[in-house]
Amino acid sequence: MARLAGERIPHLPPITLDGEIRSDKRAYAAEGLRLSVGKSTASGTIKADFSGARPRFSADLSAPLLDVQELRRPGAARRAEAGTATGRVFSQDPLPVAALNAADAEVNLRIDRLVLPPALLLEAAHGRLTLNRGKLETKSFEMRMGGGDVKLAGTFDASHAKRAVFGANLSGNRIDLGKMMAALGQGDLITGGTTGLNAELRSSGASSAALAGALDGQLKLVVGPARTRNRMLDQAGINIGAQILNAVNPTRQTEQYTQIECAVINVPVRQGVVTVDRTVAIETNHVGVVMAGTVNLGAETIDLGIRPQAKKGIGVGGLANLVKVQGTLANPSVGVDIAGAAGTAAQIGIGVMTAGLSLLAKGLYDQATMEAPCETALRGGRRAIAAPGEIIHEVGTTCMGGRPEDVGRQPVREGHVVEVGAHRPVVRHHVIGPFGPLVG
Repeated sequence: MARLAGERIPHLPPITLDGEIRSDKRAYAAEGLRLSVGKSTASGTIKADFSGARPRFSADLSAPLLDVQELRRPGAARRAEAGTATGRVFSQDPLPVAALNAADAEVNLRIDRLVLPPALLLEAAHGRLTLNRGKLETKSFEMRMGGGDVKLAGTFDASHAKRAVFGANLSGNRIDLGKMMAALGQGDLITGGTTGLNAELRSSGASSAALAGALDGQLKLVVGPARTRNRMLDQAGINIGAQILNAVNPTRQTEQYTQIECAVINVPVRQGVVTVDRTVAIETNHVGVVMAGTVNLGAETIDLGIRPQAKKGIGVGGLANLVKVQGTLANPSVGVDIAGAAGTAAQIGIGVMTAGLSLLAKGLYDQATMEAPCETALRGGRRAIAAPGEIIHEVGTTCMGGRPEDVGRQPVREGHVVEVGAHRPVVRHHVIGPFGPLVG
């Protein structure tokens, strides 16, 4: 098999194979197969046909447990650490595309428990995988995660010489983060956190680094109310994460728990650049936090501004005016401007506060954004209120607020809701939203 694939087989845990093998000239069938590799076990049927120009395999397998973490090459983690030490997160080593071009295959899989690195548990995973002339594809692979449903459809096409073309659609709903962590023995870390996600991603390249640098698509993640145990998060996290969390929510240093009301990630990716324009946000019972800037996956650089703001009627001492996260993905740095240390934005100017950051960071000081960070992020960072007499020329901008009688009118008073056309904004329709009348 190693010679067919043109690859070296990695060291694996002890393997036990039991079953009946039948042959007919150059075709083989293993029926009643029982396979164990370390803790992972599987049973079913595997067929192999070597009579044609290309070897062809088919399999129908069921597995109570498949622990990919255990099956990883022993040096994989060490190489990842070495990559970080050299200043790179994504490997520039060529992708092993030869293995996918060595044979064709059809596999039906049912896995009760699938453990993926570093610590992700999927349950009731099932679907069909096909490999045809270097193109690996699944039209529907379904699984359960944290009690919710997750669906994946995607392709990994390695038929283009040394370059691979990748595309994937991933969706999930009713995923309970607390249940996810409890299944991995980390039940004290978080409770609640019902999550929905959608991702549409595509790329091409000859290495992981090239794939990251050419990535296009959209990622959306929405998390509902949750409670996190602060000390457990510190133990599970890294130093830079603790710096950011303490700056945007100083109360977590003295309180046992943080009550999260919502969290949103809603970002586009274009040619490897993740653009954050008030489209990453989190709200706790004490503060609202919104983020803007860019993450360049190709250059592996990060340039983000994070602005926290205490909720009305709640005093939070030591709250930062702005947290700057800059540098490389492997070695980012955090710069914190604590309130009073350098003056507020109103005193020294937004331009000074955001100096050295992307122009997107200036949008962090839009008051309407700070009043509803998660809502703003869900809308894609678009402005929330039309100013009196304002004519908005940017196509796609939507403002919220207004009255039913404003429908069809030009926004000339504060609070009108508009949907912008090519040149002139016009109020399009009126609906009732969770916070009262909305027009969009």
